Amino acid sequence: MTKVVSLNGAALPGERPEEVVETLRELLGRAESGEISAIAAAYVVANGQAGTVFAGGGKRYALGGAVLALQSRYGAFLLGGG
Repeated sequence: MTKVVSLNGAALPGERPEEVVETLRELLGRAESGEISAIAAAYVVANGQAGTVFAGGGKRYALGGAVLALQSRYGAFLLGGG
């Protein structure tokens, strides 16, 4: 029998991406306690399509700054620096 494995650590189709689930649980808990008041997220679904979502528009300038910081951090990660 053939066993399919991920070469890059990503969840395989039909598998739960545990790191994603745990991150979302942590953020949900922080939002429920009132610690997080705005959020912006980019995500990729199982078929490879990407999407975005944001909430808490009353904090638009702080949220915008955080999005730009994420862009910089993720860019560094892609280039192998993070």
